[in-house]
Amino acid sequence: MSTFASGFTGDETLQPDRITKRDIQIGVDEFRRRRVLQRDRTTLQSCPARFDEATARSDEATARFDEATARSDEATARFDEATARSDEATARFDEATARSDEATARSNNDEELKRTSRQKLKKVPDNRW
Repeated sequence: MSTFASGFTGDETLQPDRITKRDIQIGVDEFRRRRVLQRDRTTLQSCPARFDEATARSDEATARFDEATARSDEATARFDEATARSDEATARFDEATARSDEATARSNNDEELKRTSRQKLKKVPDNRW
């Protein structure tokens, strides 16, 4: 079983709603890289020294690609963590706003505002840490 430099083996079940432009570009880049390597190997097999040089360059390029992919994955993970923290802060803000509206309604004895603030409180998900 062959594995792409990105770690994709080709055996994974792809879900069309989860395929991104980046996934497609990685596949295209990988296809091109393999096609060039195949051509180079065919051409260079008659000259072992040149073949070894080309293989070494290819291995170095693959290593650089793997490092870049790892850095990209780390950045994506950090972004996802920040997004989760932002979502939690938004939920806390929404809850505080609803409680504030309810307190304002109680102080003003405004029945309509009381009702809408209670509805907001019911809709706020409790996903705090």
